[in-house]
Amino acid sequence: GVPQAPPRGAPHIATHGAARVCGVAAAEAVVAG
Repeated sequence: GVPQAPPRGAPHIATHGAARVCGVAAAEAVVAG
């Protein structure tokens, strides 16, 4: 269960490239956490 679009991330997720970067960073954060 990962939030689809956090308020802060929404503008960045609008772009595909940023979405991938945010997704990878989020995944790493979850794994690290």
